[in-house]
Amino acid sequence: MPRHPLPPPPLPPWGQPAPHLVDKARLALEFEVGPPAVSGWAKKGMPARDDGLHDLGEVVAWVLRTFDPLNGHRTRATAYDIQRWLYQVSRERMNAKLAAEDAGAAAYEAAHRLGFAGCAESLADMVAGAMVERLNPDLVGEAAIPLPPPPPGVWRVRLAVEERATAE
Repeated sequence: MPRHPLPPPPLPPWGQPAPHLVDKARLALEFEVGPPAVSGWAKKGMPARDDGLHDLGEVVAWVLRTFDPLNGHRTRATAYDIQRWLYQVSRERMNAKLAAEDAGAAAYEAAHRLGFAGCAESLADMVAGAMVERLNPDLVGEAAIPLPPPPPGVWRVRLAVEERATAE
């Protein structure tokens, strides 16, 4: 489903979902309504941030809660389309994060198996960072929101998950 490219918001921390911040004009474009309609929504209580931007996910949830299914059917249908797109983008970002964590964990384990225990951690961090750099062009092309660089030791999460799975 083709969507309009979004402006790049600030990068969220590694473990947080990415906000899809848009201004009023962009919100009108996304919902295929005029700016006066968005101004009317603001008067009715549409969520907004202090800087005047709107989180697209919060606005979609508000539209679906507020608009009558019979009178606002076109706007609700657009909101459902945006909601599906947001879900898809967040899933792709989560898969990219997991891939970076998995790659770092695999590099750490391989270094230990080969006898390079002294540099295993830095190698794992480099591999996780390289994985994020490799996947970011795809994420930027889809949602204009790249993943931030992974924090050092992010791959330890995957090792802990694997240890728990083998212990059970």
